[in-house]
Amino acid sequence: MARFINPLFVNSSIDANIVDHVAAETWKPIRLILELYRANKIQLIIPHSVHTELLRTTTPAEVRAAAQDFICTMPVGLTVGEVKERDHLLKLAKGNAELKNIVSDLLHVAEAAKYGGYFITLDKRLLKRESAISDVMGIEVITPEGFIERVDEAQEMMANRAL
Repeated sequence: MARFINPLFVNSSIDANIVDHVAAETWKPIRLILELYRANKIQLIIPHSVHTELLRTTTPAEVRAAAQDFICTMPVGLTVGEVKERDHLLKLAKGNAELKNIVSDLLHVAEAAKYGGYFITLDKRLLKRESAISDVMGIEVITPEGFIERVDEAQEMMANRAL
């Protein structure tokens, strides 16, 4: 990780697989993230492409309902520079994956990068490619547990500065 992104000062985007857990609120890291969000200590958003996935009729009703608690970004195009970054990242991150399987995931990350510093996900393909994604797009792809660790680190840093 090249730099520390303070999660208290940036938007953090959530993937569809996180909203599944938000609907249930049974997993401790998700409960902690929701507590921080509801206390206005962090900002959570859903990228438009993720929101579109969540609106599918195959998505369980409770998950669609849980998604309504978050700000969703508007559909935006990528700039010429962002298209170049995305294409470069596709080459770096493809690995053995089928291109069609990683393109939509990287679109979520590219949209999230426009709005903030973290993309919280459980997607193993994205997490495995976090270093390349961070280097190219400047956003950290992170698990819910990792995100809580960053929040704790940020709060500790701020407490130490106050002393």
